Amino acid sequence: SSVVDMRLKKPIVEFCRENSAVGKQMAHWISIDGVKHLSQQFTLQALSMLEVKQTQNSYEFIENEKYKITVGEGQEIWFCEFNHDFSRIVMVVNETDSEKQMLQVRSMRDVGTVAANIVLEVRVNP
Repeated sequence: SSVVDMRLKKPIVEFCRENSAVGKQMAHWISIDGVKHLSQQFTLQALSMLEVKQTQNSYEFIENEKYKITVGEGQEIWFCEFNHDFSRIVMVVNETDSEKQMLQVRSMRDVGTVAANIVLEVRVNP
């Protein structure tokens, strides 16, 4: 996938993913404490937050480890969405060794802690 500068009508950065099943429709432009980030999924087990820095002639996308979200072994992130002010993220997490899926809620202030974990009765397809 790539990020396109619409003024120039050309890609400004290209991203490589683990495989084609990763991160379909998972990129979000978000603001964390007033700092612009691009959320991007590169592997099935992690969601990265790339801080966007604009210089006069280009952009830099720097991974912000503080906001990187990882799930446990045997789990995959299938979908994510942020609330209106980007203070929380909701994710569909799939257990690879069972048929179980969970809806996880995490605060962006503490992405390593699951605030709510709800087992879904009906599976969501990626």
